[in-house]
Amino acid sequence: MSKIINKREEKILQAKKQNDWDTVLKLLDQEFENSLRQDSRYHLTSLNKIVSNDGKYTELIDLIPNSIPNSLDNLMETERNSMLYKALKGLSPSEYKLFVERVENNKSFRQLAAELGINDKTAKARFEKIRLKLQEGLRDWRN
Repeated sequence: MSKIINKREEKILQAKKQNDWDTVLKLLDQEFENSLRQDSRYHLTSLNKIVSNDGKYTELIDLIPNSIPNSLDNLMETERNSMLYKALKGLSPSEYKLFVERVENNKSFRQLAAELGINDKTAKARFEKIRLKLQEGLRDWRN
């Protein structure tokens, strides 16, 4: 070990004996703080740096899009799609039509009601019932 590291270790042990935990923490963080100063000196930044993005604070790395899927992402997407397909397959043809028209085609409850020959409130109630049914079928995936 270098003289600097030995000296720091001695100071840590001394502070520990005196129950000066603030000094112990400061000495333990010293190496890390020194590396940050070096990074600043060379105009480097950490991807874990906290930045403001539209008023929300986040780590810099979270702002970098990751377009390279990994095998775990592929497996999770395949499993999710399989469970979604199974849940949708459990709907009756009329339930499926109502759900798809509302979600995929952004039709209003009034438009759906006119197509199905029912009241808008009935269309909304049926949609909520279908949504809850799908939610129940996808409960295992969501947890």
